[in-house]
Amino acid sequence: MSPDVPDAIVLRNVTRSYSTGVDVVTAAHELNFNAMRGEFVCVLGASGSGKTTLLNLIAGLDRPDNGSIRVNDREITGLSDKELTRFRLAEMGVVFQDHNLIDEFTARENVMLPLEVAGVPWGEASSQAERQLAAVGIEDLGNRFPRQLSGGQRQRVGIARALVGGRHVLLADEPTGALDSANSRALFEVLRVLCEAGTCVVLATHDPLAQQFADAVYAMTDGNLSRAQTRS
Repeated sequence: MSPDVPDAIVLRNVTRSYSTGVDVVTAAHELNFNAMRGEFVCVLGASGSGKTTLLNLIAGLDRPDNGSIRVNDREITGLSDKELTRFRLAEMGVVFQDHNLIDEFTARENVMLPLEVAGVPWGEASSQAERQLAAVGIEDLGNRFPRQLSGGQRQRVGIARALVGGRHVLLADEPTGALDSANSRALFEVLRVLCEAGTCVVLATHDPLAQQFADAVYAMTDGNLSRAQTRS
């Protein structure tokens, strides 16, 4: 990855702690993190290591106790809840182990939903959804309902929905957690292709297979983040 490529995500000295009622747990301890545009970054760690907290902080779904978080060159820590919602809709998408698709909507209609919420006319929303489904390799499945798709296909629909509308930052929290090894590999390959097209992907996972596709790998343990390797 060229050093001239701008950063999509920058965290500086970010800390987040929670009170359990008995003690205080630091889920994120003075995190420093960079992810460039077009870069596939993998964050490896066991359950409870702080990976989800990291993604929630980047997405603005959680707020840090201190530190700076910049996404696409905008400081997000001071934004209101409404501003954060608008920012996510315009700039980044999030996918989870549970795809969270609407069962009564087709794949295309699920992908169209963020655009329709943003006021995009139906015809344009449909066209953009078709293009985004093609980008994740399932352009022929737009008329199927979630129950008619495999687990891997449903996750691809979720990724398409997360990126439709020109968003180029994707945060993925254990998206292969419910998939077998073959479907996990196929999904990582899709994420790799999206990165080659300019998307910044930050993947939180416990699956070591992801390292084969990532440009950079971080290890997270007890709220601490360390860089593990860089793709040659």
